[in-house]
Amino acid sequence: METYIIRIYRRDKHAPHNIIGIMEDVDVGGTRAFHNAEDITSILTGEGKDTKNKIGREKRRIDRLKLRLPVRMDGVDDNGKKFTEYAIITNISSYGAYINMKNQISKDTGVSLIIDPENSCLNMRAKAVRFEKNKNKTGVGVAFIN
Repeated sequence: METYIIRIYRRDKHAPHNIIGIMEDVDVGGTRAFHNAEDITSILTGEGKDTKNKIGREKRRIDRLKLRLPVRMDGVDDNGKKFTEYAIITNISSYGAYINMKNQISKDTGVSLIIDPENSCLNMRAKAVRFEKNKNKTGVGVAFIN
């Protein structure tokens, strides 16, 4: 028997077949993104296998979902001051997320996240692992912590 973990990040109440999330194969360790119920069926039956690693694209441990989600972040900035910031996640996976934020934090800084605070209120702990400076915001890659 095969074992999977399915994480649903967004669903449309008016079109229940439109769901966005990640399916993890526990036995093999691979992860695939899905955007609707048909994608889940394709993953389970092995149809439409992802070939991106065979054509020379970047290899990743897991698929990322390009999904804009609101997030509330609580942490301590580079000046040692506590902050609460409402920001936007631009992509997410089962291992982490990429967030555009205004506050400056350092690598390995721990933050508390409430993803989609008005709807799902998913609480996560994360640490900053990557930074990209933009015009008036910083893109921060965070890794989720158990």
